[in-house]
Amino acid sequence: MDEDLPNTHGGRRVGSGRKTKEWHAEQAALKAQEARTSQAQVQAAVSQPVQPVPTTSQLQPPQPPVPSDQPNTSSSNNIPVHHAFAPHGSDHLSETALRNLIDQLHFLDINGPNAGVASGEDLIEDELPGLSAMEEQPNGEADAATAAEETGNAEPGPTPAPRTHLQNVKSRTPDEIRTYGQPLCYKNGQLWDFPKHALFALRDALVDPEGFKPDALYYLDVFIWLPHLLCPDIIFKCECGYRLGLNGLNDNPIARRVRRRPTDYFLFTN
Repeated sequence: MDEDLPNTHGGRRVGSGRKTKEWHAEQAALKAQEARTSQAQVQAAVSQPVQPVPTTSQLQPPQPPVPSDQPNTSSSNNIPVHHAFAPHGSDHLSETALRNLIDQLHFLDINGPNAGVASGEDLIEDELPGLSAMEEQPNGEADAATAAEETGNAEPGPTPAPRTHLQNVKSRTPDEIRTYGQPLCYKNGQLWDFPKHALFALRDALVDPEGFKPDALYYLDVFIWLPHLLCPDIIFKCECGYRLGLNGLNDNPIARRVRRRPTDYFLFTN
């Protein structure tokens, strides 16, 4: 290698290698001095009271809201909080100033225009819609009396077809007994009073001046059970030994409906 060429590997860097004891001692002394200086500055800042900027917009103690004609207004809204304290050359607040600031913020939370929203009171409806209107209505007895009066004044509805058929059976059976001594079905050897077949009901409707009535299609068979007319010589007695009295035909109900397949029937007796 040519000895005239410069050394290009750079050699040892400045400050590299193991530190000496003297260097470590010097660094420790510098850190201790910085810590003492910082502590002294903090104590001086805390002990010195904060002087507020003389201005007319300084924060005042909490005052009750002044009544106003405009909604959602309060005397606390006129207090500029961002101008409350402006310390000279310090970013720290004194204990008294901090307490005053906390009191003022608490006052705004309670009496501010949005205090109800913040607490959730304005978000809940205490009364259900229409509750006041329901309370103004009359009591249940008055309603019942009014409903009964309206029902009494209403026109009666049409009589159901089965009941119409039973009323016809009840009205003509006594006439048949007076005429024949027994119901006409007994005279014909039947215990049943059958309504007209649907075919004959439709045929009779063609010549009926009132036209077709579908009631005849809903009539049911009636089983007539009058045992004193079946066996006149037999006396029916109760378990007590007394003869059963004939109290006439039933009225309510005229006959009992008996469930059966394919169709039901009525039991007509006395």
